[in-house]
Amino acid sequence: MQQLELFEDPKNNRYGFYLDYETIDRITVVGLKSYLDSVQTGLTEYYNGNQWLHDDDVVHSEQIIEALKLVLQDFGEKL
Repeated sequence: MQQLELFEDPKNNRYGFYLDYETIDRITVVGLKSYLDSVQTGLTEYYNGNQWLHDDDVVHSEQIIEALKLVLQDFGEKL
């Protein structure tokens, strides 16, 4: 099993631990999914008339949604 070794540096009050790459990937996916959900919710609220967004923010949100979906698919997620 591959591991990412974080360091221990008591002098600077920094401590580490081991995480395997699969765990790191799962943590990353959870964060990306949370961000995707947040952006999608904001855009849905905008389209339902419950939230105001600047036109540039609408375009940016739509682009971010597509980009996040591509990245999540690269992690093997089915959306």
